[in-house]
Amino acid sequence: MFKKFEYCLKKNYLIYKNPQFGSAWDIYQKIKDDTSTASVAFNMKNSLIAALQDKSQTIVNKLLTGKINFVRDTMILDTTYQELAHAFSTH
Repeated sequence: MFKKFEYCLKKNYLIYKNPQFGSAWDIYQKIKDDTSTASVAFNMKNSLIAALQDKSQTIVNKLLTGKINFVRDTMILDTTYQELAHAFSTH
């Protein structure tokens, strides 16, 4: 399961699903409450939060430098909002 999680992180399937593996978020949700995988879940959580925040920060930087247009790139901004909401809900 950890290899699928790593694949999803690497390919940016953070909250939106890869047809074969799902998303990193889905995989984390499946194991987070299992006490036998607590240390792995802790590392997965930290990796997932970092990836969500990193990707979102890149979009925010583009927005601040005028490389993203509010009207044209609404979907990108919505995705960024969703990813940040997921990141903060894991705390």
